[in-house]
Order: sequence, then structure tokens, then C-alpha cells
Amino acid sequence: KDFGEEAQAAEAGRWAATIKRHYRDTFLTDNGWLAGGGGKENQLHDYGFLAVNGLAVSWGLLEGGEERTAMEKLYHALLASGFDSFDLGLPGNVMEIDGGDLALAQRDLPFGGYQNAGTTLSQSRHFINGLYAVGMEKQADAILYEISKGLLFNQVVSGTTSGMDWRAWDGTPSGYEGILCDQFGVF
Repeated sequence: KDFGEEAQAAEAGRWAATIKRHYRDTFLTDNGWLAGGGGKENQLHDYGFLAVNGLAVSWGLLEGGEERTAMEKLYHALLASGFDSFDLGLPGNVMEIDGGDLALAQRDLPFGGYQNAGTTLSQSRHFINGLYAVGMEKQADAILYEISKGLLFNQVVSGTTSGMDWRAWDGTPSGYEGILCDQFGVF
């Protein structure tokens, strides 16, 4: 709209309203947070995806207290998972992804590495923003403090092919590139 594209802005507004109207009912799980997607026979893929929930909450796709409930439950599930290496970023999910939902290259890798709860700065900003959006500033600040230490001591970003774009929970590199541009969006 700011660029004089009234028709495109109106169409985007209609799409946004439709998404908001259906998002909650489509993806809200029995866990009290949002699934990462759906599959065959309306089966939801719910592995406690941090970025998915944080982004949806910060964009207002949950409301009426459900946004706070989702972030609290996910935060507590994160702590209950045993993860405590916030200096390495955040895991993508807090529950182990079923082998059938993983890419073939991932199926033999352990939980806590790469795309199955590996820790990264990539997309971490969304969970942190979700915490801030529901008033969980103390928790968000604590995570950012630890991430700052990881950056200060060069634990989370490195050169190409270092594998430091993703880490296992013990700090072992489990990525493949070493640096991803969305890692820096955390701040």
C-alpha cells in the first residue's frame, strides 16, 4: 500500500485474513501449541517446533490467551527435554522427529543433531520474539544472554564447510555449511 499498489495490498489483506481465520483450527495440537504442518489423513506433524510457534504467536495467529499457553508449554517442554546449551542457539524442535518425517539423509542420525533438534541460531529469533510477545521477557533475555556468549566465544558461527551452522547438544558440529545468513537475525 505504501508503494501505491492498492489492488495487491487488498489481495494480500484478504489472504492474511483467511490464513488467520483458519490457522489456529488447522494447526493447534493437544499439546497446546501449533504443529509444524499437516500430512496424509489430516495427521499433524507435532514435534514442538520452536520457530513455527514463535513466529505464529508474534504475528498474532493465536490469541485469547492461547498464545501465552503455547509459548509457556513449549518453553517448559524445551527445559524438560534436557537441553541447556543456549549458548549454541536453540533446537529446531523439542520432541524427536519420527523417522518417516525425516529426509533420508537424516534417518540414521541421533536426536539432537542437525534438523532433528540440532541447535542453531537460524530462525531462533522467532521463538525469542514469541516469548517477548507474550510477556516472557525474563526467559527471552536469558536465552539472548547465553546466545551472546556463544557469539563472543565463536561457538555458533564459523567458515564455510565447518558444520557450525548446526550443533549437537554437546556442541559437536552437525551442520554442513558453517554459516547461514539467517543466523544473524537473532538480534
